Amino acid sequence: MIKLRRLRCSFCGKDESEISKLVAGPRVYICDACVAVAKRMMEDDTGDTPTPEGVAPLRRGLLERARRLLHRRNRADEKLSQASTLLSRASPIMPNVGR
Repeated sequence: MIKLRRLRCSFCGKDESEISKLVAGPRVYICDACVAVAKRMMEDDTGDTPTPEGVAPLRRGLLERARRLLHRRNRADEKLSQASTLLSRASPIMPNVGR
């Protein structure tokens, strides 16, 4: 059985049932509300970031996504370190390993 997962905005976390439009990118989705907030931020001539209701969830979403990516990177680094250790231990036994 195929399990379908609900799509949600990568920035504010709302799922597809809570929003009217969801734009898909490469493994990232953004809802119409977050697009509107980003648009206001880009059009702001004063240099100050706007403080509408949607900005706080947008920032939280970005921070949470950055934390997850950093965690994945750290786990990948650990796995590479473990593999390197195993390879260096195997090299004396099997001289052609890793070359």
